[in-house]
Amino acid sequence: MGDVAYCANCGRGLTPGSFCIYCGAKIPDFIPASGVTPSAPTPRPPASPFLIGVALAIIIVIIPFGVYLAYLTNKDQEQRADAQRAWAAIAPAVAPIPFQPQPPPPPQSHFIVNTAFTVAPAYMTFYPFEVTRPGSRVTGSFRASGGKNDIQVLILTADELENFKNGNASRSFYNSDWVTVGNIDVRLPQGSYYLVFNNLPALFTNKVVTASIELTEP
Repeated sequence: MGDVAYCANCGRGLTPGSFCIYCGAKIPDFIPASGVTPSAPTPRPPASPFLIGVALAIIIVIIPFGVYLAYLTNKDQEQRADAQRAWAAIAPAVAPIPFQPQPPPPPQSHFIVNTAFTVAPAYMTFYPFEVTRPGSRVTGSFRASGGKNDIQVLILTADELENFKNGNASRSFYNSDWVTVGNIDVRLPQGSYYLVFNNLPALFTNKVVTASIELTEP
């Protein structure tokens, strides 16, 4: 004889279906007859050790990696903040300096002659000098005594000085003519020059000259 189920509500035997045909109660799980042992439910198969190991390995790898990644992100943010603070501290010191043109060098002056000297008869005395900057000026004064108390002062290049010595026509940048006192103020281009004190026409008389003449280069 098979197992007989009974209604938990009215106690009558149950027929196949979802509800008791006698009282209408919903039929619960199978209730075996008295003295009959119900069959044990089929146990769920245990989890695979391999899958458990894989899951643990993933947890062990991912959690430390996530912690390390968070550490790197935080460290990078701190380094950026430190760099910004350092730049803000030195920014005023490295600010670009506005361009300031260099002022031109101050004028340079030196004496070509600044003394008293004697020019012998039928002779000339000359002082060489060099002009290295355009627009340079030769300025000063001189005074002659002896004989007719006169002297001729010239400024010549080397070639023109040679012409002048030989009695040929020459071009001068300055020519005082025959004077007792004279002043010089002449601008010269770059080049080599001679300041000449001429006493060639005097055959017997020395000329004593006091001169203070200087070259000023801008």
